[in-house]
Amino acid sequence: MKKSITFLMTLAIVLWVSDVFAQTEAGKLYVSGSTNILAAFGTTKEKFEPKDGDDVEVDGPKFTAFSVSPRVGYFLIDGLAAGIFLDYGYMKMKQEKTEYFSERTTTNSSMVVGPFAKFYFGEGEIKPFAVGSVGFGSSKTKYEGGEEDLLKSSDNETKYKMFNWSLGAGVAIFPTESVSFEFGLAYGSDKTSHEGEDGDSHEIESAFGVRIGIGIFLGN
Repeated sequence: MKKSITFLMTLAIVLWVSDVFAQTEAGKLYVSGSTNILAAFGTTKEKFEPKDGDDVEVDGPKFTAFSVSPRVGYFLIDGLAAGIFLDYGYMKMKQEKTEYFSERTTTNSSMVVGPFAKFYFGEGEIKPFAVGSVGFGSSKTKYEGGEEDLLKSSDNETKYKMFNWSLGAGVAIFPTESVSFEFGLAYGSDKTSHEGEDGDSHEIESAFGVRIGIGIFLGN
């Protein structure tokens, strides 16, 4: 996380010092068009509503999570950039021992890499765009603590294969010739696969989403 923030700050300083001006012409470098650096920290609550007796609300696990999604591309022709994206996410949930829960820590990390293509329409300061991507990767979930049978089990770490695709459209606003603020909608699907001793399992999730990002355009 700190390395990502340092990279973006350094890149901003380079842009300011070198006075680079470029937009979507062929031959320009496109950096972090949909960069999202998200971090979250907090706690959860669990509520029980028994048929007999009063409702009970207890503290659930505390969690820490962040994700980083940089993109780097190159304008092959005017308006069309193609390149590589990386999605990395991490989450840790720690449950303290209570009357209702045993002590347990769950961590999950995932990484997906793949190609993307993005096309900007028009030549003004406000440009509509369309974007698509396909990604391949893996994730790992690790369990520590919990019930006695979990502690004795060797299967306290589960690995998954991941595949996703996404299509989206939106609008980019250029306050300067080298920076854009981008707002869009996207539809995508994630497929997670696990190879187990009793057979393979697959989970597919599809959803619409809102994307807000910053684009940086480099060139001579």
